[in-house]
Amino acid sequence: MKHQLLLFFSVGIVLFFFLVSIDGKPSITGAATADEKGTSRAFVLNDFVKNFFGDIDIDFPDGGCGDIAQELYSTVAFSELDDTSGYSTTGRSRIATMNFVTGRTAKYGTLDMAKGSDVINDGMTDSFISLNSETIVRVPKEVRTTYFAMDLYGFSNNEFVVTHGTFSTPSVDCSFVTRNRMAICDCVSHTIRGIRIAGIAVPRDFRYTLDNKNQ
Repeated sequence: MKHQLLLFFSVGIVLFFFLVSIDGKPSITGAATADEKGTSRAFVLNDFVKNFFGDIDIDFPDGGCGDIAQELYSTVAFSELDDTSGYSTTGRSRIATMNFVTGRTAKYGTLDMAKGSDVINDGMTDSFISLNSETIVRVPKEVRTTYFAMDLYGFSNNEFVVTHGTFSTPSVDCSFVTRNRMAICDCVSHTIRGIRIAGIAVPRDFRYTLDNKNQ
């Protein structure tokens, strides 16, 4: 009888701590917000962008690389945040910089923002977003990363209207301006740069090498 009571007691203790570990598990983001319907959800990077510029959305130009820029932004800005750290200021003119992690360390990057024509000082815009994101894949004895970088300039009042910007991946660099809400693009594709591939930090431009040998 004592053995049975001891067995039931041991099983009960194990079950109790198992249930506590499930129900009491803290959120990895450590922050939450509510959507328009009042439903609670984890913070995403776009929430920080909206809060910084005054609870407004970003209006990207239509067509071509404008659509590409919007999709690149969305792949990072609407993912649940695992961790963030940074600095920000308040006031009519303000800046913010923050590091972030999403996908449980699969993606990480830096977001910088600025508000105020005197801060940006390009004579054309009063709002700025700079977003850099990297992804990481671990393989035996190696780590592979890839990235994209994006700069967006515009005006923020009722919404952040993007007037011009740039974005880059390891093999494509694009700049664009907005005319009549459409993106006018200037893009260049090239061999992969800036990431480690097959043990080569920066792949050679073999055509350039052959041309030099022939001179």
